[in-house]
Amino acid sequence: MASILDIPTWFLTTRIGLDFLFALVTLMVSHNAFKIYALSKRREVKLLSTGFFFISTSYIIQTFFGIMILTKLNQGICDFWEIQSVATINLMTIILHILFFSIGTVTLVYMTFRKKNLKLYFLLLGISLLALSSSKNIILTFHMLTTAFFLYLVLHYHEMIKKLKKQKVLIIFIVFTLLFLSSIDFILSRFHDGFFITGHILEFGAYLLILVNLIQTNKK
Repeated sequence: MASILDIPTWFLTTRIGLDFLFALVTLMVSHNAFKIYALSKRREVKLLSTGFFFISTSYIIQTFFGIMILTKLNQGICDFWEIQSVATINLMTIILHILFFSIGTVTLVYMTFRKKNLKLYFLLLGISLLALSSSKNIILTFHMLTTAFFLYLVLHYHEMIKKLKKQKVLIIFIVFTLLFLSSIDFILSRFHDGFFITGHILEFGAYLLILVNLIQTNKK
């Protein structure tokens, strides 16, 4: 990932706009899933809501700190300590985004387990955070972990389609397939910027698809 100081202001503004959009859509997903849970009391729906709440929080954090960085860059940076403060904010943003997004994806994986087992949940989360904290390239490790988690979810819902053959299950399968493909694109974005753009399009498509599905479910 390039230094925040090397990113053009117009691109940073676009990135902040995307983060805000993703934060809003994923928060709406969480809210609509919770409304379904309030009526059905289904454990998996509650975990779906919780998982997307953490993912939304990760984007809210990126939006907030992105605005802080953009404000500092627009003021003009000449002092060494000002440059250091922007770099520190950028690092903090990356770490917090990865932390909350990772909690969200682990929660979505845990959603697929039939029985409540908090020891298993915290084991998965602990291993993920340990892998991230010990990595020399935390961003690459993060994308590899999310790719593995989304692949598991794709395989899980593929099996569910065979068993249940319901449209709702098919939609969830498509959602996690899009997220899996987007995470692969983010890994490949190290080699070409086009993958970064494609990854965001696929990710937004996934969030929008599950949001529409939940809204339609709430209307019934």
